[in-house]
Amino acid sequence: MSMNKLKEYIAKGKEKTLILSLDLDNTLVNRDLGNNWVLPQTIELLDKLKKQNKIKLLINTGRELMGYAAFCKEVTNINNAILGSGSIILVNGKSIFNKRGEIEKEIVERFLNSVRNGVLPFVDFSHSQGRSLYFNDDVVEKEGFMDLFYSQNPRGWFGDVLPPCISIKNDDTHPKQIFRVEFPISNDQKIFYDKISSKSSDAIQSMADLLGTDSSIEKKYMLKKKAFFNDKFKDRCVFGRLERSSKFINKGIGLVKWLEQSEISMSKVLVVHIGDRDSGIIDDTLVKQHITDAFMIMVGEKSKSDNSSVDLYMKGAVDQAVYDVLEMVNVLSNQ
Repeated sequence: MSMNKLKEYIAKGKEKTLILSLDLDNTLVNRDLGNNWVLPQTIELLDKLKKQNKIKLLINTGRELMGYAAFCKEVTNINNAILGSGSIILVNGKSIFNKRGEIEKEIVERFLNSVRNGVLPFVDFSHSQGRSLYFNDDVVEKEGFMDLFYSQNPRGWFGDVLPPCISIKNDDTHPKQIFRVEFPISNDQKIFYDKISSKSSDAIQSMADLLGTDSSIEKKYMLKKKAFFNDKFKDRCVFGRLERSSKFINKGIGLVKWLEQSEISMSKVLVVHIGDRDSGIIDDTLVKQHITDAFMIMVGEKSKSDNSSVDLYMKGAVDQAVYDVLEMVNVLSNQ
């Protein structure tokens, strides 16, 4: 596919505002080179694009507030964003929670009870104010599971301020507007451990059994195995992440919400989204389901390359591909 198609798309809407929607990890950010590594030439381009009146630059990512803040601090401050795949909307730095992504109170309470009863050593909640970790003193001290938390989350994301770590014995409250729950699963819980390790679709039913809730959870939520790297826990523990199903919340729904909150009419914008996945749980092309005129660009080798929703596939080096797209946008917008 040729970049000419992108030129034509931008040319047809010269009087419109161009929304540049950028995925972070494995797209703009090269995680192989650092927690927030971006090609230096691309950072210079981002700073130029931020100054252009006809362009709105925004981050559209699965990261929560702390991961996003770390990017802004280390790379460049972009104060428009869609976080948690649509659960938090930032408009000119103002944070707005999208209730479509909220985890039901009953589910939150069941996770806390699992920690209270020693079934789980801790749960990590992402919410509208940041993150909070609730732990069971006895289990965490015995198993050393805090090492796991800090190994599956880039330490650099937190800077000098770590998420509040709260003993379940000392605090029965929990934050509101929770949109993500992350938790470790020991190999002692063999059925659940095996299913989530193999990425089985039945894993969420095993989680429902663990929590003592009914199977209707499958219709509302999605569960994924979260990657982490710590040999100490190899073959002993995996990490799960629970969020609302993409039917309720996704990057496209988040972008529509961002436009509404920004009071920008859909008819007055062009939307270009750059991501790295065109299928699966993390599917950037869901943007096009909600904004049908959006121009979808997939970079790198993780996409399947056969999704009709994608307008441009760019294989090869991701860093260079992202730079080339942004450079073209910059040049065209100055003509």
